[in-house]
Amino acid sequence: MVIWNAARITAEEKRLTGVLRDFASRSGQVIVLSTQSWDWRELCDVNVYAEGNPRFSRVFPAEGFDIDPQWLLRWNGLPGTVAYGKLEGDVMGRAKPVLWARDLETVVMAHVPIASGGETILFSQLNVQDRVLTDPVAARLLVHLLEWDF
Repeated sequence: MVIWNAARITAEEKRLTGVLRDFASRSGQVIVLSTQSWDWRELCDVNVYAEGNPRFSRVFPAEGFDIDPQWLLRWNGLPGTVAYGKLEGDVMGRAKPVLWARDLETVVMAHVPIASGGETILFSQLNVQDRVLTDPVAARLLVHLLEWDF
């Protein structure tokens, strides 16, 4: 399941937290694509730090993310934002970082534990939504995320 725009999740949809947890517990993959904020604490108590709108033109893979690092450096070599915001909060102590920017503490993609469960959600601050229709690298990255067995 992909959460394309977290800002548009309704209160009614948030009441389905148990269904989503059950889906994840049965090896279902839940991916949250780049968001300026996150307020679905019943599902995952992570913070997205986007104050001052931090943008990154390159990100770096942590161990185990098998993607061409050139894809993570300025979309197609052109200036632009590859990722924005970073993931924070106490839950990040139990998260598994996948991508980082600037330094190892600036995590922009991670497997983050679901609230009250052992399952994880993949949070990705990659700016794919804005570029997926116009940039083949962004499109390939999105397909890779959807196919990735994490």
